[in-house]
Amino acid sequence: MKRFEVLSLALLAVFTAPRAGAQEISNLEGGRPVTVEDAAPIEHGRLSGSFDYAYARRLDGVEYAGPGLSLDYGVLRGFELGAETRYLTNPRLNARRGIGSGDLDVHALASVLAEDARRPGIAVRVDGFLPTGFASHGADFSGTLLATRSFDEFRLHANVGSLYVGDRRPGARRNRLFAAAGIDTPPHGAWDTTTMGVADVVVRQSVLTDGKVSMGLEIGVKRRVGIQTIFFAGLGTEILGERDRARYRGLLGFSHAF
Repeated sequence: MKRFEVLSLALLAVFTAPRAGAQEISNLEGGRPVTVEDAAPIEHGRLSGSFDYAYARRLDGVEYAGPGLSLDYGVLRGFELGAETRYLTNPRLNARRGIGSGDLDVHALASVLAEDARRPGIAVRVDGFLPTGFASHGADFSGTLLATRSFDEFRLHANVGSLYVGDRRPGARRNRLFAAAGIDTPPHGAWDTTTMGVADVVVRQSVLTDGKVSMGLEIGVKRRVGIQTIFFAGLGTEILGERDRARYRGLLGFSHAF
């Protein structure tokens, strides 16, 4: 049997196995601290705000950094609306490199199936990337399918989606597929609901039609530092891809729930 088939059967067995238990720990927000996101929208009536500062250095020597802001609100049970943006500390310099600053990402995240003893949690996320910033390249849209499976001391996550590029430049791909698989766990055992470690693998098609597929590895931690406040930190690198892939990138931030 081919390796791909063996891996597919193993993943199927993991996500369909009976659940051993669930974690009492904060949900994963995409990009804070790593790319992979869980299939649980924020609780109904709750508002969460995040602030972080990120830095990245590419393989070709280009550096960029800046703060990011996000808001998520539980509009209905199992349905979340949110918005986020990121600014660069030197937007004009990065504009000449094709990197925009200040675009607004608005999203809706809806639970399709709640996780129970027989099945993983399933959710759908839709994003609209609006050209509200400096050196914007037009509106883009994405759709993502998210799955989460909980066990006694860890959870597994899978995200698969496609990014539709509205303002396609010559030689660029109109639809860009991406996928992420990750795990989170409390490092001191299931009884510890104050700290969570997380790691993932991210694969993306190149923005160029003849470009190379990129692969990134990320690790992160979330630590409760107040009743409703969480500190998070992440670090990642891309090991495959084009010359402009990230040699390393990291972020530090806080989120607070109301």
